[in-house]
Amino acid sequence: MVGVIVGVIILALVIAVIVAGIQQGWFTQAGTAPEAGTLDASRPRPPVAEFHVRDQDALVYFDVPLPEGPPDGVLRDLLLHEAVEVVREKRHDLPISQVTKVVAHGKRGGEPAAVGEVRLETPGELPPPVMPGHAAHASRVSLDLSSALASSPAAQPGVAAPRPEQRLGPVGGELRLTGALEAGLRAQGLDPAEATAGDLVVAILRMTGHTVAAGPSADTMYATKGGERTLVRIVDHLPDSHPELSEKEINRFMVDFGSSGASRGLLVTDKYSPFMVYERERREKRVRFMSRERLQHFVDAVAVA
Repeated sequence: MVGVIVGVIILALVIAVIVAGIQQGWFTQAGTAPEAGTLDASRPRPPVAEFHVRDQDALVYFDVPLPEGPPDGVLRDLLLHEAVEVVREKRHDLPISQVTKVVAHGKRGGEPAAVGEVRLETPGELPPPVMPGHAAHASRVSLDLSSALASSPAAQPGVAAPRPEQRLGPVGGELRLTGALEAGLRAQGLDPAEATAGDLVVAILRMTGHTVAAGPSADTMYATKGGERTLVRIVDHLPDSHPELSEKEINRFMVDFGSSGASRGLLVTDKYSPFMVYERERREKRVRFMSRERLQHFVDAVAVA
């Protein structure tokens, strides 16, 4: 009986020590910053379509749309780095002792296209996992979302007012993007020129370290970073629909945000904003409407982060 009591006391003490250690940060927890010389596993990575070892070549095919002509140096370096990391991860499943070259491919016109190659000084020995600085910026940038959204200028009413019959093409084709930002978008499988506002903003949220998860409806998701959760609503522009965000969508978003418990609310749309959104933002400073006329300012804020 005494032994049982002693055992219970010891178990209670062990649990108390563990709880205190977690609270005081004595133990390494998931989600902490990676150690020096390692890679951040949470960063967005290019989707891999295929991987093969043929003779002395390791061939990595990414589902990444390439621009016409030679790829930008940032995108090239990013895909080459990721190709080496794919080989590193696969080296236990496939023999690579004879490999002397890693070749990265993207897609152009739906067909595989070689981006470049990394030659190994010693067969089967891969270089250390260190990402080039500019490629790392394309994969993950630091951005204070609250500041970026709060600084978005409120366009003067009527300046960007669309005509009712106006047809809106993909907003991505109207934006000026830096090479690093374009590379980061393409690395997530997006062709910027064909991307919608929702596609672009969600990809940028991932690049800025947000975890994006499904929300209560198909057009709603949650973006979380540093303990702050943002309700993100995507309103696409359908062909032949009105080019201005409707009052119904605005009201629905405000109601859903109010009941979500989220720290911030962000509505993203290819449409233009009516004057009503400025009044809603003035009343509720935790929400922001990322409409067509505001997207350029947002991507500029990301580019200088």
